[in-house]
Amino acid sequence: MAVRWGRGGGRARLGLRPSAAPSRLAVISLVLLLLFAPHSAASKSAVSKTRVKVLQMRALDLTSPKAMVTAFYSGVNASLWAHNHADEEGVYVEVVRREAKMTEFSTVLEEVMQKEKSIVALLTQFGDTYLKAVLPVLSRFDLVSFAPFTGSSAVRGWNPNVYFVRANPVAELLALLRYAVTQLRVLRLGFMYLQGGFFGDNEYEQAQRVMSEMGYTFCGVFSVTLLLSGDTNPNEFGAAWERFAATRPQAVIVFGSPIPDTAKFVRNMLTDDRTAGAYLLAPSAVQSIVVEAWRAAVADGVKFVPGQVVTTGTNPLAKDMQYLAIWRFQRVMQDYLANSGQKDYNDTDHFLKHDTEGELMVDGWITGELLVQALSNRKWVSDRKSFMASLLNQRRYVVDDLVFGDYGGECKGAAASQGAICNCNEGGHTVYMKQFVKDYRAEAVKEGFMTFQLSDCQHQEEHLPPVLSAVEFVMTDSAVAQTALAELEAGYLLEYTNRKTSWREGVVNLSPVISTLGNARNALLSEMQSRRVHGVAGVVTEAVLDVETVAFFDPLQLEPRLNRFRRHVIHLSPTLEQQFFVLAKYLGNTSVRSAHAVIRGEEAAAVADVLRRSLVTFGGSLRSPTLLAGGAALAGHLPAKGVVFVAGLASGDVAAIAKHVASHSGVRVFVAFSEFALLYAEFVAAFAGGTGADRVVFAMSLPHWNDTNSTSETTQKFISILTNATQRTPLSLAGFAAVRLLQTVLSRMHKVTAGLMVDFFYRNTAVTVNDMLYGSFANGTACDADDGVGCGKNYGATLISVWSLARALDPAVPVLFPAVTPLIRYTEPAAHGLKLQQLIGIIVGVAILVTIIVVVVAVVVHLRRDSRNNANAPKEPTDPVTLVFTD
Repeated sequence: MAVRWGRGGGRARLGLRPSAAPSRLAVISLVLLLLFAPHSAASKSAVSKTRVKVLQMRALDLTSPKAMVTAFYSGVNASLWAHNHADEEGVYVEVVRREAKMTEFSTVLEEVMQKEKSIVALLTQFGDTYLKAVLPVLSRFDLVSFAPFTGSSAVRGWNPNVYFVRANPVAELLALLRYAVTQLRVLRLGFMYLQGGFFGDNEYEQAQRVMSEMGYTFCGVFSVTLLLSGDTNPNEFGAAWERFAATRPQAVIVFGSPIPDTAKFVRNMLTDDRTAGAYLLAPSAVQSIVVEAWRAAVADGVKFVPGQVVTTGTNPLAKDMQYLAIWRFQRVMQDYLANSGQKDYNDTDHFLKHDTEGELMVDGWITGELLVQALSNRKWVSDRKSFMASLLNQRRYVVDDLVFGDYGGECKGAAASQGAICNCNEGGHTVYMKQFVKDYRAEAVKEGFMTFQLSDCQHQEEHLPPVLSAVEFVMTDSAVAQTALAELEAGYLLEYTNRKTSWREGVVNLSPVISTLGNARNALLSEMQSRRVHGVAGVVTEAVLDVETVAFFDPLQLEPRLNRFRRHVIHLSPTLEQQFFVLAKYLGNTSVRSAHAVIRGEEAAAVADVLRRSLVTFGGSLRSPTLLAGGAALAGHLPAKGVVFVAGLASGDVAAIAKHVASHSGVRVFVAFSEFALLYAEFVAAFAGGTGADRVVFAMSLPHWNDTNSTSETTQKFISILTNATQRTPLSLAGFAAVRLLQTVLSRMHKVTAGLMVDFFYRNTAVTVNDMLYGSFANGTACDADDGVGCGKNYGATLISVWSLARALDPAVPVLFPAVTPLIRYTEPAAHGLKLQQLIGIIVGVAILVTIIVVVVAVVVHLRRDSRNNANAPKEPTDPVTLVFTD
């Protein structure tokens, strides 16, 4: 029975052949059922798909583990199966499958291509040697090898017949190098490769170049030559191992081929006492063999150390749910394993329970997704030449939230200079990282995640960006120090996480060092014996600052300390001297002429003296200061009125200040900014009602951390990233600003050492980051003021303004005194109210006058000392004579 549409009487009618008349009712019923059938059923019958053939050739003698190969191809098949059965227009990918040994691989490929004229691509070829073998065949048939699974850079490079989807092994190498330098911070990094094969030779040259540019070298290199048989000489292997193990590496990058000799090296690493504790860092191509060798060694009695093996990958783990693509992958994979009829797996959650296989399934699934997108236009798949040309026509692919590309072919004219991608057949530019923990489960290492610029195709000329390896102390015996670290770290991480995923940007890495206040110096020295340390940030002690082989960036002490010039200590926040000087200048512009002081700390007397000198410089004076011992209470020592400087605050003192200010309306309390910042939460809690907040005063150089209407670019960036207002504190903003400064410094450096970092500040004098200016810094010797010849200056805070606590609580409250950058020059008091400089001037003037008088008298006496000598008498009788009569 045939069905046709006719038209009669101005209406559409169903026309039937005469022979079908008896079945009219049945036909009408069938049409109505089709019209009102569920949408999914109707759409399946109506979907039109373009049928496209691709060839998938598997190697019969592949050295890679079978589970690895099966998992990868299962991912590819899951993607294609899902799209082929989807209720959508597009392509139906028909996979022609063949198998062959290495010796027959190119021959079989050629035979297939001669018979199957409609095949447009060779899909997911597995193995470097197999790809290299078929390259001549690809060009003869205008065939493209789409998404080959290879592990070395030897088969990479521009070739329009090869279309790489996975990240280049060089990118994986660079990510491993950066992780070793940035996160592990090892002093002794080794490298392993095998000469004469596909793996390692090119990568070692690249690694050596990158390390040299950073000023580093490998502590040892393990390398032996592969024989024609694919093995190594046992004697050569043993001798090379002894030389390598003697260097005692702390971490080793393993770039051997996935063959038994690489497994042997891994076993040696784990069983030799000289190397047993070292990290094993490996690219994805040898991940399986490294993990299996590790398993075997542990089974034989080697201690299992979680996280000892770290590997890179070219896609997320199958369980990494932070990616939208993984959500879809899991649905597709479970559907495929349950309903496709596949025979390889019995568990639909296999990819969630076996991380290495799951990762490879994701890899294969992504390949399938990209292939479907590449085949989506009918014009592109009309023939092999058209398809190959379309692949290189400035292509970029997006799989949910994963990006691949850009691909580009031969460029004409000025296309390259205007941004076109030329001669690029590689689209993977993201490297992922994981470590293996309990039960050999893979765990994503977010610090190892790295994205390269899409415009960088081969990554052959990449340089490792500068890395500043710094530490911060976790003081276990000080709650104040721990709170300060948490707030500073919040600011550090804001800037770090906002920039770290780009390959070309320098990295400021801050690692914790567990210590107590009394043992901090020893803890630092111990850390420096095993890890690379360029600098220290955060809370420190006075003893720690004496370690001159590292740089200190804006160190924060728990009690007030005077600054002295130490070249390796760089202060970014106002020093105590700067704060006192600005506060004294502020008071000098008021009617206040004297102040009280209550000071607690080891340097209390010296601190009081600097405060006195600051006040005197601006016409004020300091009444006899109260110097407290370490455990003495603050309450009872505060005056009932006037200005009092309080330094050396301890936990609980803030409540005492709040109570005193509330009950004495005539008193104003001046505190150090560092102590306000350290005890910020206590200040906020104690003055939450606002009473007396306008009479607590401090000086600072930061913009307001919570001002949503701020014109400061630093504050704007800070608030835009840290959206939770309760987490914004003076210390978190200080940490944010400090790391932004260090990032700026790194952007102008190629190599990083503690000395070079310090040199930068003294060589460049001043540094600007948006609205924050630091400097000028000056190399020299320790002086007590800024105006001495040859005096050093290791502090750089500028634009220091005077705030009340009321402004800290409410940014709408104006500052008490506008920002100034003080040049510290003290004047000293002397007798009768004269300042020391004035007295010295008078004394010098009198001395000069007396000297002049003495000289004049001496000259006169000299000229008249022989006045009675007859030789001076007149010679002529008519010459006048002066007579002097005496008694």
